Amino acid sequence: MHLKWIAAAAFSTATALSAQPGPIAPRLPGPTGPFAVGRVADHWIDSSRTEPFAPALNARRELMVYVWYPAVAGAAMRHAPYIPDVDKIASSIGEAPMRGVFGTALAAVLAGRVQTASLERAPFAAGAGRAPLLLFSPGFEESVLTYAAQVEDLASHGYVVVGVDHPYDSWGVRFPDGRVIPFAQAQWDAAQRKPDGALGYQLAQIPLRADDIRFVLNRLIASGRTPSRDAPYAGHVDWTKIGAFGHSLGGVAAASACRTDARILACMNEDAEDDGRPWDGGAEALAIKQPFLFFATGHSIYASPRTPPPSAEALAQLKLTRAQFDSTAHQNQRSEDAALASMPGGSYRIMAEAPDFTHGTFMDRKLLQSGSESIARKQEAYMATVRTYVRAFFDQTLLARAPTVLDRVGVIDSVITVERFKPAAPR
Repeated sequence: MHLKWIAAAAFSTATALSAQPGPIAPRLPGPTGPFAVGRVADHWIDSSRTEPFAPALNARRELMVYVWYPAVAGAAMRHAPYIPDVDKIASSIGEAPMRGVFGTALAAVLAGRVQTASLERAPFAAGAGRAPLLLFSPGFEESVLTYAAQVEDLASHGYVVVGVDHPYDSWGVRFPDGRVIPFAQAQWDAAQRKPDGALGYQLAQIPLRADDIRFVLNRLIASGRTPSRDAPYAGHVDWTKIGAFGHSLGGVAAASACRTDARILACMNEDAEDDGRPWDGGAEALAIKQPFLFFATGHSIYASPRTPPPSAEALAQLKLTRAQFDSTAHQNQRSEDAALASMPGGSYRIMAEAPDFTHGTFMDRKLLQSGSESIARKQEAYMATVRTYVRAFFDQTLLARAPTVLDRVGVIDSVITVERFKPAAPR
């Protein structure tokens, strides 16, 4: 839905999931590609920018960056921990925020029982050749580490995926010197007390995140020439094949980065919009020229024959009459349609319409907190759908592969509808 409802929706998802029983061990689906997956972490400082959230005026913007890449497995290699130093993060920010993130899976996460497919500092897979690069930004108050099911799969198919953890806008970012930067809760609480403050606060994070994405790309290009133990992927990236994507607020940030950086050749937004448009800046915003994919759930679908209208209880929570909701919903859906039809590079919209295919389906949370084998299998099937369409879009736009599942448009099954919008004449 609208950006102003992102945080409320995410909180509701976490709360509902944490109340479910958890009789099965939390697990992540394995990657489906031909390569093993390597992972490294970097701590980078942008000396050209100050940190707006830090009390010190001379503080610089710092980021934690995680890189997943196609790798060669070895018997002596160690799997990367799901959340590095999770015990230290938990002791710093407290149990309540951690339980809000992981719910019933928290004990397993803290005990290190959630297994990733990633191998720490594994050698790059020579068979992957020159790999396309994907830049990823997570959702509001999220971490890139809790999107392992998505990013590991992309790496297993030959992509180098670089996830950016944005400090003060994640539930917890730990730097190598031991500092843990929690979510800026006081600032967020203060913003929510103002009229339209929550929306304004989130919109203000978009240019900051977009600058983070561009800084990371600059840093990668400047330093990514010679492989090393800390950067096995260096020297293996194809700098002519760069894409950007993100989930929720990160999807809008990725769109913003695409608008201002022509090096990025394909852009995807997973389930966030502002007044219907899957980017910030309103109707007068500069057009995004790259091919674009908008992957929407009920969080970003306002009016559809396949989506039932909200219940009276849901309307009461939104403090809207049905007439008010219908008017806003249809206007926002028209804005979304027009925005996607206005793109010079053409666009796709994937609509996932099922009550349990939600805004949280793009993350690991629903996989880890399934509660039963039947629910786990269904959520794994939904994640398989996400993986399939995300990879198909970048396969098509960056690698010119054809055919892909995106060639089939219309109602695909009981959940998925694929729409294609032809390239529009530039404004």
